[in-house]
Amino acid sequence: MHGTIEVPIKPHEATVLQLAERACLNTAVPGGHKTETPEKEERVHTMGRVQRFNGYGYQLWTDGSVTLDVSSGAEALVCPLNGKREKVTLCGGNLDSSFRVECVAVEAGLHRLLRIIEMNESRKTRVVAFTGSLSLLVALKQELRL
Repeated sequence: MHGTIEVPIKPHEATVLQLAERACLNTAVPGGHKTETPEKEERVHTMGRVQRFNGYGYQLWTDGSVTLDVSSGAEALVCPLNGKREKVTLCGGNLDSSFRVECVAVEAGLHRLLRIIEMNESRKTRVVAFTGSLSLLVALKQELRL
């Protein structure tokens, strides 16, 4: 016999993103990442999209990984146009979905990014964030009603 504890999940308020003047969520071109697409072609496609944002003040790269019933981890990399990169690495414990781990990575990265911007910027700056989680982008888009 076993039981389950129901833990209500509080919806994320995306408070960090509410500070943004404008948020634009962009995904890959439909069919751009088919399983039969050669890895080299996929890399060229991805780097072409990334280069469009070279002039932005900051880039945020995030990733999360989960091994079900074992462990999970999240990482974020803040890359300023000028200056030193900063990395945030978190062990998420036994999180049950890649979506949650990706959320942890993005939230940690955004908090670090805000701290860096507050210390270094006296004017508005442009930021671009890259994540591999389409479900996270969809959730943010619904929350921000873009």
